[in-house]
Amino acid sequence: MSDQKKESSSPNIGNDIWFKARPYGWGWYPSTWQGWAVIAAFIASLVYLLKDTDEVEQSMSEADFLMWLLPRFLIPVCIVIFISWVKGEKPSWQWGGKPMKKPMKIIFIGFIVFAAASAVVVVLSGLYLN
Repeated sequence: MSDQKKESSSPNIGNDIWFKARPYGWGWYPSTWQGWAVIAAFIASLVYLLKDTDEVEQSMSEADFLMWLLPRFLIPVCIVIFISWVKGEKPSWQWGGKPMKKPMKIIFIGFIVFAAASAVVVVLSGLYLN
């Protein structure tokens, strides 16, 4: 047997993998108690940071409320993505554990871009049509 260490294709620090690559699509899911603890902390932080949204929404315009809400939502999301990237397997586009073929990947990415663009249009139209 060789004494060489296996090269990891993951950017994770140490040898612990808290998040495994999803078998469908792109991303991770928690595979250890540490991963589940990160997800629990994420949910708890959202609940804590967004607990007073009703009171704040009543006292602001919709545009100001959106600018108040976005950082409180995006910062925990970015932290969870960073931790998943560092402590998880290398993510890739897959379908059923197999890498996606290029045409399917393009369709899947196109659908996600379309959905995101539609959400932006709905939000902006709600802000400016009042």
